Amino acid sequence: MGLTTCQHCQHHPVYDQAEACPKCGGPIRSIPQTDGPTSGVSITRETHDAALESINRTYGNEPCFSLTPANSSPDYPETSIMVFDLSALYDLADVAGGWLEELIVYAQKDVSRSDVRLFRRMQLLKSIKASTVTLDDEALLEISKMSGLRNLDMVCNMGRATSHGWLQLAKLRSLEFLRVPDYCGDGRGMNYVETNEVRTKLRRQLPNTVIP
Repeated sequence: MGLTTCQHCQHHPVYDQAEACPKCGGPIRSIPQTDGPTSGVSITRETHDAALESINRTYGNEPCFSLTPANSSPDYPETSIMVFDLSALYDLADVAGGWLEELIVYAQKDVSRSDVRLFRRMQLLKSIKASTVTLDDEALLEISKMSGLRNLDMVCNMGRATSHGWLQLAKLRSLEFLRVPDYCGDGRGMNYVETNEVRTKLRRQLPNTVIP
């Protein structure tokens, strides 16, 4: 019996004849073994499901995540997750940080700076979508540091982010698509005129990015 690394959460060491990883619950004997952590996205949907299910069981009856949701991008058919409970992000970063490429946020909670720092631990993350989120300038500052991000799609912002916060996203030169959301909050953030001004400025600074 030898030692290996779990290909689901990168936990090491794990006995290569173990039925499941002691940390994330993913199967060990049923997948090819390697001498070290894997790179790239090569794990099957079934093993992703097993890893996420181990977290869902930890947090009770209501699921924290959904793998490959209906509104995932076609570019990430096996590596897209919808998150319902941001309190479970730390565990998600541990388990899926090595393969997650798209994160869809559907949580009735502020997306804080600390949350985005956990996003940044997901090293292959290329796409973030959110239907209704609450952001502030500090959270946008953290997003602006995610240099590998290609898609940032925010449909509605309920938060306190100012034009200065959104203009920080001009640092993301790899962005292919950026949606600066219409404001639908309580008057603490940008109004409609300021939102349109931000879009215009970002279009000039990111000429290769689609900004509707």
